[in-house]
Amino acid sequence: SEASDTVSFAVGGTDWEITTTLAGVNVLSVSDGAPAHGPVVRAGMKQNFLAEAWYRSMLTPSHEWNRMGFAGSAGKIAAEESARPFHRLQIPWAALLLALGLWPGWMGLTWMGRTLRTRHWRGNGRCAHCGYDQRGSTPGRCSECGGFLMCRCGATVVSA
Repeated sequence: SEASDTVSFAVGGTDWEITTTLAGVNVLSVSDGAPAHGPVVRAGMKQNFLAEAWYRSMLTPSHEWNRMGFAGSAGKIAAEESARPFHRLQIPWAALLLALGLWPGWMGLTWMGRTLRTRHWRGNGRCAHCGYDQRGSTPGRCSECGGFLMCRCGATVVSA
């Protein structure tokens, strides 16, 4: 028995349920005409599952697919009064971590590279903007790009 967390909410006549499983995150939408309501969180629900959410047995899919850990289905939920259409998507944890980690990782690496390059240029008498060698040129502005020159302490160099 494992614990799972579920968030459910309704928007525009559609109920949404996001459930964590060992395989990843399941997103279920059911078009049932429900009035809008805010999020309801059920944390630490005890259930016996390996890769399926608690509602899986209620679904009657007319179409299912499963590729590289991603899975989905569409069909009807059998209810007492009527069958309601649903869509389900399962996203593996590895894909979520990769997608959510790539952008911040890339931005962090580019920022770090830019910072190191700028520090290196400033320390060697170069313009912090374009890298042009400023040794022997007039102080204040870069003769190549027109950017303000900075001294090592970070203050702008003012020409005399």
